[in-house]
Amino acid sequence: MTRLTFKLGETIQIFRIGDTANEKIAEKNEKIVQTYTFSVKQFDYIANTIKPEMSEFFSFDYACCLDCPFSSNQGNSKCYTHKYMQYSGFVSMIRSIIKEFGSIENIPNYYNAWLVYGKKNIDKFFAMANGKYVRFGSYGEPTLHPTELVDMLALNASTYTGYTHQWNKQPEQHKYFMASTHSEAERKQANNAGYRAFVAVKKDNTENINAVFCMTDKFSCSKCALCSGTCGKGKRDIKIEQH
Repeated sequence: MTRLTFKLGETIQIFRIGDTANEKIAEKNEKIVQTYTFSVKQFDYIANTIKPEMSEFFSFDYACCLDCPFSSNQGNSKCYTHKYMQYSGFVSMIRSIIKEFGSIENIPNYYNAWLVYGKKNIDKFFAMANGKYVRFGSYGEPTLHPTELVDMLALNASTYTGYTHQWNKQPEQHKYFMASTHSEAERKQANNAGYRAFVAVKKDNTENINAVFCMTDKFSCSKCALCSGTCGKGKRDIKIEQH
C-alpha cells in the first residue's frame, strides 16, 4: 500500500509514497512521501462534474487552506499550486481515490481507518515511509494533519519540510513546520511565536530580510531540508523570491 486516505472533519487527507517530476523537490526516481489536504467540497465537485474548471475547483478551498492569503477563498488565488499541471494532477488523484473506494461516502474516517485498511497494511505503509524525505503540505494546510501522524513521519524520515500560514494561531506546530511569512516584521513575529520563518518576498522588495536564501538552485528540497522547523537540520530563517 503506497497511499493512505481518510476523512477528517471537512477535509480528505492523503499520504502518498511515490516520485515527483519536479527535480527541485527530489531527485529523479527518488521515492518520497507527500501529504495533501483537500476539502470534501473539492472531492464532491470532481465527483459530480464532467468537465471541472480549475478556478471553480480552487474556489472550494476554505476547509483545506483556511485563511491562507494565497487561497482562492481569500480572493487571491496566487498559490504556486494554482497552475494547470498541479491542478491536473490533483484531479487525477481525486478521481483515482473515488474509483478506489467506489464513492466519497466510503472513504474511511480517520478514527476508523485502521479498521478499514487493516493494521498490517498501515504498518507496512509506515515501514515503507521510514527513511524517506517527507514533504508535508504538497497541497493544503499541513497543520490540519493528525499530530500523531506528523510526529511518526517526521521522527522516522531522512529529512522533511513543511510550511504553514497558521503560525500565529498554531504555536505548537513549530517543531516541524516553517512559518510562511512575507516581510521582515512578520519574520520577527514568527520568531517570537517560536517558529523559524520562511519569507517569500516580491522581486521588487528592497527590504532587508535577515535570512539566508533558499538553495533550490543548488540542491533539491530532499537534499537540503533546511525548511524543517525548529527540530530539523536548519537554524536560520530562509527567504525566497515569491513564485
